[in-house]
This record gives sequence, C-alpha cells and structure tokens, in this order.
Amino acid sequence: MDLMNAETINLGISTALLLGISSGASLCTFACFPFLSPIFLTSGVGTYHSWRILLPFSLGRISGYSLVGLIAGLGGKLMAGPGLEFRWLLGGATIIAAISLWWRLQQHNPIHATKTTIVKIQSVQPTHSTCSCQQSKFLINLLPGSLFFMGLGMALNPCPALNMIFLTAAITANAVEGILLGMSFGIGAVLIPTLIFAFGIAHLAEEIKLQLIKWRKIIENIGVIMLILLGLMTIGWTTS
Repeated sequence: MDLMNAETINLGISTALLLGISSGASLCTFACFPFLSPIFLTSGVGTYHSWRILLPFSLGRISGYSLVGLIAGLGGKLMAGPGLEFRWLLGGATIIAAISLWWRLQQHNPIHATKTTIVKIQSVQPTHSTCSCQQSKFLINLLPGSLFFMGLGMALNPCPALNMIFLTAAITANAVEGILLGMSFGIGAVLIPTLIFAFGIAHLAEEIKLQLIKWRKIIENIGVIMLILLGLMTIGWTTS
C-alpha cells in the first residue's frame, strides 16, 4: 500500500512538473510579460545580471504555488474565488518595485547640475549623511522583496492549470504531498519564462538602451510609469 502511494505521488509530481512547463511556455510567459518587461527596460541589467530580477520573482512564484498546494492538502478553499487580497498584493508590490527602481535611477544619475552646485551639495551632505544613506539603502533594497511578492501575488491568482494542481493536492489530503505538487508545478512554470526573459527580453532591453543612449532617461521614466500604471490597474481590477 505504501509502495502504491509512493508511485502515485511520484506520478503526480511528474505530471505537475510537466503541466507547469506547458503552462509556463504559454500562459505564464504572457502573464509575466507586462510586469517584468518594464523592469528590464528600466534597469537595463542585461542577460548576465538578469538573475537579480528573475531569482526573487521566480522564488516568489514557486513559494506561492507551494502555498496553494499546502492549503489544498490541508483542506482549504483558497481557490474558491479570484482572491481580492492577492491582486492587491500583486498590484502593491508592482508599485513598490517601480518606486525602488526610480530611486535607484536617481542614485545612479545624481548629477543634473553645475559644478558649483555639486560643490555646495558635497559641503552640506555630511550633516544628514547617516539618515539619507539609511533611507537610500532601504528604498533600494525594496526591489528584491517587491519582486518576490510580485511573483507570490501572481502565483496566488487562479488559472486552469493551477486549479488542477489544487484539486489534485486536495484529493491527497496531505500537506506535504500538496507542497510537493505545488512546488513541482512552480519549478516547471518558471523554467521557460526564465529562459525567455534572461536570454531574450533582458538582452533586447539592454540593446535598446545602448542604441538609444540619448533617450535613456526617457526610456527609464517610461518603464517606471508603466509599472505604476500596471500596479494601479491590477488593484483597480479588484474593485471593478
């Protein structure tokens, strides 16, 4: 009996992984595109450093899918409705990511004045250096966390493939098996989008910023504005 259960679990995990890969190659990539593309366009990190964006975002998604499996295994009803609070989470995290990106851009491009102004700034800055540095680090460090919660919020929004995982995990009536099913689905779901964004979108965004160097600030500001609007639209969707 135990052997049969183990085979059933292994079959379920394999199926969840394949379902995640197929879902990631279609719906998930399109769902991630409007959220991640402005971030790559604004940051211009390129393929080599794309993991700084993709890692926290993907970990958030895998954690979200694992949480769905856990709740299903415990007999919860997370997927009964769209989940108003989860879209608030996704929209809010997107807006915070935009603010953090904007602040990073201000820190990397601090010179918009004459030499005389810069000398004055340097002479005054030490008075508030500790406070400003702590505030700056806090705002900059918001980006990885906001990316994680963007992924988490996206994972907690129902889709047909995830509903199948939820039902399968609920049938097992086991929290550990539910987590394994959700995690397997999540790993499969992030695989294809990660490759597409790392080797496609990140490279393209970097090339655009290099080719349009004169318009770099405008491109960066457009990316930030797009993220803020997207976050507001996601939140507004919950109230409609």
